[in-house]
Amino acid sequence: MKKIFTLVLTTGIFFVLISSSFAERIESKTEDSIQPHVHKFTRGLVNMGTAPFEIPKQMVKKAQEGNSVAGEFAGYLTGIVTGIGWSFCRFGSGMVDIVSAPFPGNEEGLIKPEFITDEKILNDRK
Repeated sequence: MKKIFTLVLTTGIFFVLISSSFAERIESKTEDSIQPHVHKFTRGLVNMGTAPFEIPKQMVKKAQEGNSVAGEFAGYLTGIVTGIGWSFCRFGSGMVDIVSAPFPGNEEGLIKPEFITDEKILNDRK
């Protein structure tokens, strides 16, 4: 009786291990349809949260366009105005992404770059 129990247990474990090694992952249709909406919602949250950081980003960007000290100073001043405008754009884009996340359709962002950190602004000066 003990040998039969051991044989049945060993055979059962063998089949469990073998069947899971040959099993394929079945992609769920709901997983694929939920993923873009989650990305869109999180992109909206991130863009709304990082919108104020557009001001210093644009200040640095505009200052790098200046060729002299006066040009850099003017770049910082114009960067404030440009940054405020981009902040409103990024915040609005985030609001649209959050509101429209549950609805299928356009999954691309309204603003480029998609996130504030996607663009390199500091360059190496030589």
